[in-house]
Amino acid sequence: SWGVEGTHDTPGPSPELYAYLATHGFNRGQDGKLGDASLSRMGKLSWTLFRFFFTVTILQVIVAGTNFRATQEVVEVMEDGKKVVRPPRADDPPEVLATKRRRCKDWVNLTVELEVFIGALYAAGCSPRRRFCHYWSQLRDLLHGKEIAKNMKEARFFQILGQLSFLTPGDGVTDSGDHGDKLRKIRWLDTELQKRCQLAWILHQYLAIDESMIRCTSRFCGFLQYMARKPIKWGIKVFCLADSEANYMFKWSVYTGGADWTVANLLCKVLLDSAFDDAGYVIFMDSYFVSIFVFAPLLARGIHCVGPTKAVRPANVSNRMWYSWPFQQYGDREAGVLQRGWRRTASLVAQCGKRVYATCWRDRKAVNLVYTAFGECTQILGVRRWSKEDGAHRSVPAFLALVMYQKYMGAIDRVDKTIASAHIGSHQCQHRFQRQLFFWYLGVVFNNIAVLDKYLTNPKEYTDMRKKHEGGSSMGWAVFQQLGLATELIDVGRRAAFDQLPLPLRQRGGLPHFVPKTYGRKPRHGHHCLPAISHPRLEAHCGALPDQRDRMTRKGRCVACQQRARGHESNHGVPRDRHTTPGGHGINAVSKGCKVCDVHLCDRCVTNWDHATHMQAMIRPTLACGSLVPRLGDPYVGEGSSGVDGVDGGGGG
Repeated sequence: SWGVEGTHDTPGPSPELYAYLATHGFNRGQDGKLGDASLSRMGKLSWTLFRFFFTVTILQVIVAGTNFRATQEVVEVMEDGKKVVRPPRADDPPEVLATKRRRCKDWVNLTVELEVFIGALYAAGCSPRRRFCHYWSQLRDLLHGKEIAKNMKEARFFQILGQLSFLTPGDGVTDSGDHGDKLRKIRWLDTELQKRCQLAWILHQYLAIDESMIRCTSRFCGFLQYMARKPIKWGIKVFCLADSEANYMFKWSVYTGGADWTVANLLCKVLLDSAFDDAGYVIFMDSYFVSIFVFAPLLARGIHCVGPTKAVRPANVSNRMWYSWPFQQYGDREAGVLQRGWRRTASLVAQCGKRVYATCWRDRKAVNLVYTAFGECTQILGVRRWSKEDGAHRSVPAFLALVMYQKYMGAIDRVDKTIASAHIGSHQCQHRFQRQLFFWYLGVVFNNIAVLDKYLTNPKEYTDMRKKHEGGSSMGWAVFQQLGLATELIDVGRRAAFDQLPLPLRQRGGLPHFVPKTYGRKPRHGHHCLPAISHPRLEAHCGALPDQRDRMTRKGRCVACQQRARGHESNHGVPRDRHTTPGGHGINAVSKGCKVCDVHLCDRCVTNWDHATHMQAMIRPTLACGSLVPRLGDPYVGEGSSGVDGVDGGGGG
């Protein structure tokens, strides 16, 4: 281990996790893996792992907190010129108390449908939309998401999303009562999820610490950070500790600022507590955390660190070796003398009697590395680098600490990539920062479930199953895992809600209150506008009469008038807002039109509007990919296509 000594248990899933899985029918075979690996069991296994992280207690706390917030009495007041909704106070005047009401007027207490809601969030990430409301859209079949729309009403989904809460104020358990804690509203959930993540996994020897950003633009979050080099520039900064060999998120700490916050406290007390002492762990980190002043106490505890730094020598320091880089800075002037692969190493003895090493290595630029592991290795290794002079890759001499740093440092970035690919949440609901944190927790749990699926299954069976699926499906393996988890959560939640219904209602085939009862019925508008009364030109145009037009959400200029005016000679050189029709009529803004075509139409143009020609450019290209399922009898549907009114089905074009 090149000077890294310690005792390690067998890394991977913990015995506590195996015991939990055994109670749900997942038993270990002789090879230590779970038997009967198949696609049909992956969803069940993912749901079982999800319930290991989100225990019954955690789900009950979220249900209780959400019900408390939704039924809480609030008043409406004007503060700083803005309308604010808040709980009433003892000193409020009578006119303010007269506005007292429940936060959500038509709220029905949340129960087991929370799992359906979480499953809908996972299912939404498999096919992301700009807004959540698009999954219930009946006007755009390309946006409609049947897996979500047929299992939860749109109004109920947004009710839960708006009232989602993670503590019950004053209960003494989820609410610590510390109003100085900026994460008070979600602190209990954050702590419990970290405990479950740590309980499920035994770490490998190589770990990584890095920053992660959670997208958030809330005006009510007082600890937003800006990081110019991150894909997410503005958001909540989280310091994470992950297993570098498995990409398993093990521990994290949300940055909230504070006068007493330091990097030394973060590393030595929060992320690397006493459980890491004398176990031989090697921590890889970036230059934000690297300091000899921090490495020395960690080395005394038996924790080894590797990280880059800058070659800076501060002035007026009595003992420079402890605070600065031991070498001078090498710039472009020395590039002609110091060839690629040149290095210089120095070391000093820390107070614990062990050595801290510092190496300056020349690539295209100088790379400065501080490390307390791999220092005794004198073997010269090679790293693959591109040579502009040779026009090809060649091997550049390097040392072991650098090679290991390049191999094991990117664990947090890979976890961030998995979370970003899951698309959990929406850009439109960032008003409450704790909700953004909850979406991030769901992404972390999904990442850990994907890692555990791989380690719990026989490697050969897992690889064959993955290749078989990716070879016969258009979706990737990660999307398939996420969709399987979402489907299982929705099915379990619906069955539990159905079992809670009264017996007579179950016998009549009743549905829970959050399940839409009219899903699959013909929507108000189909692929073609159907007239209410006859008209002589229905076969060629939309057929809507002036008094049968749809009322649009906003006003707009008539599209048909604009098309006729665009090519007329009287409008050449005239600004578009001053165009007139060939008959000399002005093009005014109207509030009615055709919602299927998403166009505004005046009363003169609606009876001659050619719906088929307008929709051909949008509908026909989508039939080949199967994203849009047209109606029976649609003129653009081939003989092999099929569909049901208002319900997505199979088909082609």
